[in-house]
Amino acid sequence: MPTPSNVQQATTHNWLGSQAAFNILKPTIDSKQYETYGEEDITGLMEIMGSKNPVRSLQYRHFEDDRLHTVVRATGTTAGANTNVIYTVDAGFTLAGFPSVFDPYLAASFGDNAPNPSGTTTLHPVRLTETIMFPNGVRGTVVAISSTTFTVAPDLAGGALPTVTNTEDLILMGVSLGEGQDTPPGVNLRQDVYDNVLQIMGDSAKATGTSMGEQTWVNFEGKDGRMGYMWYYKQQDETLRRFKNFRELNLVSGERVTNTVNVAAYDATLLKTEGLYAFASSFNGDTQYNIAAGLSLADFEDLVIDNLDQNNGAMENCLMASIRTRNSIDNFIRPEMQQGGVLYNAFDGSEEQAVNFGFSTFRVLGYTFHLKTYRLLNNPTLLGANPLFNNSALVLPMDKMAYAVGYERKKETVGSFRMNYMVSDGFSREMEEFMTGGTGGIYTNTNDSQTMSLRTHFGFEGFGSPRFNVLQGV
Repeated sequence: MPTPSNVQQATTHNWLGSQAAFNILKPTIDSKQYETYGEEDITGLMEIMGSKNPVRSLQYRHFEDDRLHTVVRATGTTAGANTNVIYTVDAGFTLAGFPSVFDPYLAASFGDNAPNPSGTTTLHPVRLTETIMFPNGVRGTVVAISSTTFTVAPDLAGGALPTVTNTEDLILMGVSLGEGQDTPPGVNLRQDVYDNVLQIMGDSAKATGTSMGEQTWVNFEGKDGRMGYMWYYKQQDETLRRFKNFRELNLVSGERVTNTVNVAAYDATLLKTEGLYAFASSFNGDTQYNIAAGLSLADFEDLVIDNLDQNNGAMENCLMASIRTRNSIDNFIRPEMQQGGVLYNAFDGSEEQAVNFGFSTFRVLGYTFHLKTYRLLNNPTLLGANPLFNNSALVLPMDKMAYAVGYERKKETVGSFRMNYMVSDGFSREMEEFMTGGTGGIYTNTNDSQTMSLRTHFGFEGFGSPRFNVLQGV
């Protein structure tokens, strides 16, 4: 065994024994662990823009009014001036019978009020003596009707009814009556039905009694804010944060399980909720833009004209965008700035007036868009790894009112979206956290370990899908 020197020699530390198995000098180790990628929390969208709602069933639905008016599509060929034309109603505007209350439907009438004189059960929205406006502006009166056709007479002398295809909308202008005629049969418009299910997710973090006693060089923060030099503090904290991220991931991008063969063979009770992306594109579809060319002002004008304005969308919207999509938006706004589209002094000299800082808010045709970068769409270990999402943006209504401009100026409240969660008498399954084991103050069994278990029973619910949209780069 080495013998220390009696005389200290500078810089050699030989009095400590250079051949010792363990160095008596304490190394300098920072007790703080530095997070290279930050906290990586992607939660918040549901809390900021949505709400929470307790439910007591696996499946939930709500009903939404469809439009007060409807158009019809049909096919027919012109027959010349002063000649009636028989038009065949497109199959998409007919029904073979009165539908289940659980299904969306469009029907002109039912039972004794059926518009078809023959009494068949096929339904469509055209009624006798209804005024029809064709795409070229010509108008006519419905003089006969059957289960799948209607006959129109031109209103003007010498008028010729046009040829139409099933891609053109015919406007229904209401029923006109002659003297002494009875009132016409009523019109029953459809109720749209939203349906979704709750999803159960779970996770856990397990530590042995031994590992719970061992200390590390680093002072970790636990899930409840406790600090300590134990690895299981960090393990539990990260498990909980990752679990919350997984829930947000499914609320945003989840899809329903429809495979009743393969998945059901494994577990017939395994349900998954349909998330925000599927809901936002369910009515309008995606508004696509060319990734190489980038977004343009024309893309947003089309979004407003063809989707938002036609569907009574919100005047104020939030764009939850990937960083790629945000860059594309910034790039098209800068030329608009240079052309005088935005006043430079509108922000009283603040940093937002500077082009180089990007833009947080802009307006198109009177509609306001607040631009936010959504980290979930950028994280390369989450949706940022998929080009379907890392080149996209969610268009979300920020108001909660759909304004009906009628003689009463009635306003109907329309929520945006919310997270539902299961509740029962005395407890909630929104976020369950419980400990099991046989060490560390938890003694529910004889195992020399402690397990933190997590469970959540949740589902997405959206309202007014025509008011949402998805910008999708292709």
